[in-house]
Amino acid sequence: MPHADRDIVAPRKLVPATAESTSANRPGRIRLSKALAATAKAMAEEAGAAKPAKRVARVCKLARHEDAQLSVLKQRLQGLGVETKKGDLLRAGLMLLASCDDLQLQKAVARLDVANMPSASPPAP
Repeated sequence: MPHADRDIVAPRKLVPATAESTSANRPGRIRLSKALAATAKAMAEEAGAAKPAKRVARVCKLARHEDAQLSVLKQRLQGLGVETKKGDLLRAGLMLLASCDDLQLQKAVARLDVANMPSASPPAP
């Protein structure tokens, strides 16, 4: 039971503080959310964080022996403690080809048996 000599005060409405109102009331202080946003932005710029590359679904046909080679490479990596997928192996091979000079790239493509490989898509009419 409240005492008669004390005033009963109605509870105040809680209003979210804005960054401006907080820093105006207390000079030199900023809201935590504003500070964290600035820190996250600075970290992203510092790390050069780019958006992840979008993936494109592609279909390619491999000869059975090439698919078997992918399986062998996958098992070798598994023995080394590296879990991978066949698509990752194809991407790694693409990176290696991209690092080749022109002569090495020509030699690598010349070793393919392109004549006996079916195309991934039917020819255009």
